[in-house]
Amino acid sequence: MSAKLRFVALILASILISACSRHIQTTSGNDYLAAIERHNGSADDALPESIETRIRKAAAIEPTLRFPIRLGLAKIQHGRVKSIPPDEASVWLALQERLNDDFGKMIPIHPISVNLATGESQSKCDTENNTVNQLRLAGATQHLDAILMYEIKEKDEHRSNMLSVANLTVIGGFLLPTTSVTTDTSAHALLIDVEQGYPYGAIDVGGSNEILATTWGSDSAKKRSRAELHDRIMNELSGEAFEMFRDLRIDLAEKRAVDDQ
Repeated sequence: MSAKLRFVALILASILISACSRHIQTTSGNDYLAAIERHNGSADDALPESIETRIRKAAAIEPTLRFPIRLGLAKIQHGRVKSIPPDEASVWLALQERLNDDFGKMIPIHPISVNLATGESQSKCDTENNTVNQLRLAGATQHLDAILMYEIKEKDEHRSNMLSVANLTVIGGFLLPTTSVTTDTSAHALLIDVEQGYPYGAIDVGGSNEILATTWGSDSAKKRSRAELHDRIMNELSGEAFEMFRDLRIDLAEKRAVDDQ
């Protein structure tokens, strides 16, 4: 390898770290409340505004989702519903193609749909809970069964290394890899049904990418690192979503088989 190629390899050297997790839920609210009453007594014993009453109301939901479904897809950014960019939309389209026809159909939820459904524009001060409620209203107007909402967070960090003394010279600043650029990206997704807000599943995906760059090339290195990591995290999120839907369909089918006995 020539000296020039070795130098380029050093500049582009990167360390990739990633982690994924997911879970699904198909538990019964009626069973949960029955267990509470066996241990703590009837709901009639609780005060109207007590935490016990609120817990019982929160638990009184059932997993009623039946495939095929109309699934709303929503991107959340800074607590607000945003349009899904083309590169992310292509990942979700590929996911739908991986799922068979028994799964159903994915329908993106546009911010304008949320505004029309709620009769008000989204505000920067919207709480996450309010955003979820707005999405459920928008989902109802689009006759959706469930909504998969997701959020991506990105962070960059620059650190100088022992070669940073070269920054004292113009040539050194352009040629030597004096800066380490670390990009952290995480994606989080939640699947809920529209009518009850039942949480059927959640996904967490995260990763880091560290690249060595010249001081006067760190901005372009950061953009490249962020774009590469973003694509990788989106693909991992899609892969985890595929597994989540597969597991969910199996669990729901088994639960209905037991309930029908």
